[in-house]
Amino acid sequence: MIAICEIDDYPRGGLEIFEILDEIKSNHPDFKMTIFAIPYEMNDENYKPIEERKDWIRLGVHGWKHENKEFNFNGKRWPLRVIKKIESLPYNFAKIFKPRAYSYTLATIEALKEREYTVCMRTRMDVLGANYRYAEWFEEIKTNIGIKAVMKYEQDFKFFYGHVGPRRRIDNFAKLYRKKFKKQIGNYEFKFSEELAEWI
Repeated sequence: MIAICEIDDYPRGGLEIFEILDEIKSNHPDFKMTIFAIPYEMNDENYKPIEERKDWIRLGVHGWKHENKEFNFNGKRWPLRVIKKIESLPYNFAKIFKPRAYSYTLATIEALKEREYTVCMRTRMDVLGANYRYAEWFEEIKTNIGIKAVMKYEQDFKFFYGHVGPRRRIDNFAKLYRKKFKKQIGNYEFKFSEELAEWI
């Protein structure tokens, strides 16, 4: 079975995560994953380990400063401005985008489409909350916009996911790996997230 693996909130938590990732890679040579990084917090030091592993780690865009609703724009002008600022950074970000808490607006989706990004999306109402009016919003995307997306909850692949950072207690990736992921990984063929994207 195919699986994708993602980590959010890099570079919070430091570089220790690469010890775990190198262990996985040494035991499973075909392993690959996407690390979603906060562009505002990237620098040459924390980019170097990703560049050294670029054959099997992709660097995804995790918003800008990791602030709540920072991509909830009503027009395309501001999201385009921020996206272009991210693209100007000297780091090889793949064109795959996930804001904090999957918090988009239609204007942001349109801006990302214009810049040819793949977006990560959730498609279950219960994980988004009723205030998102998600069913109507999602239908609007499919009908009037269309974009390449990785759908996390309506798929036929396995999704391994975790966070990095000193305060992550529940879904800290290192803990998940040792408790659960380590026992299951041998059963999957890993792909980069954008390899499973589809037009919606």
